[in-house]
Amino acid sequence: MIDEAWLAHAIGAYHAGFDRAVMSWSAQAAFDRGSFATLLGLRLGSDGVSILGIGDSLAVLDDGAEIRATFPYSEPDQFRANPLLLSTIHDRNAAILGADFTTHWRLDGKSKLFCMTDAIGAWLLTDRPERMARLRVLQTRAEFVALVEDARADGTMRRDDTTLLVIG
Repeated sequence: MIDEAWLAHAIGAYHAGFDRAVMSWSAQAAFDRGSFATLLGLRLGSDGVSILGIGDSLAVLDDGAEIRATFPYSEPDQFRANPLLLSTIHDRNAAILGADFTTHWRLDGKSKLFCMTDAIGAWLLTDRPERMARLRVLQTRAEFVALVEDARADGTMRRDDTTLLVIG
């Protein structure tokens, strides 16, 4: 759960990285409008993994044969809505404070966690069996880049940032 103290610290750390006084007027205006981010956090424990998911990044629990769970989205259409995002403007985070954006999954010896940004998540959920099989066999960055470029070229993946982290 996100609380006031954690949020204040995160916003303070973000603001500490900028000197508004030396920014151009247009950069100041953009800074004052704030920045927005998704957050996908994992805490591995002896009984499984706890996941915090705010926004449209996706966690996938896979057992090597099928997808067991996804969070926070489960359907590709959910990626078309405007996601709730963390803001660097404190007052814009009211819907996040105190709300529970967590789940817990039990893991076994063959479980893998796939964490991904929205473009890959939407692509995956549109055709789960075939596309999960393609993600499972990736071994190198070059293979991942080729998969993304091919999916963008055939129009099945949005041209957006693409990050994939596999744990397990």
